[in-house]
Amino acid sequence: MKDILDSNGPISISSLENSADRELLAKLRYLYYSCMNEDTLDQLGEGPLKDFVAHVKKLYRGESTGISETNDEDKQRERLTASLAFLHSRG
Repeated sequence: MKDILDSNGPISISSLENSADRELLAKLRYLYYSCMNEDTLDQLGEGPLKDFVAHVKKLYRGESTGISETNDEDKQRERLTASLAFLHSRG
């Protein structure tokens, strides 16, 4: 896996025919390198992750979505949808 995600690995982005494959490999490599940059992670600490989780919690609890007064099942579905949409928007 490391060989694939390494930019000097056996698969180059330009060798992929499908643009979706190129985009996916680029995103995976970016994620891989962001996780491997321990100096930056140490500098940032846990604050960004705590903020992210707090935002998802608010969305799921319906604290920041402006959900109308509907039955409980509809509210829960809307909160879950808002939470998942937020997660999806963050990649």
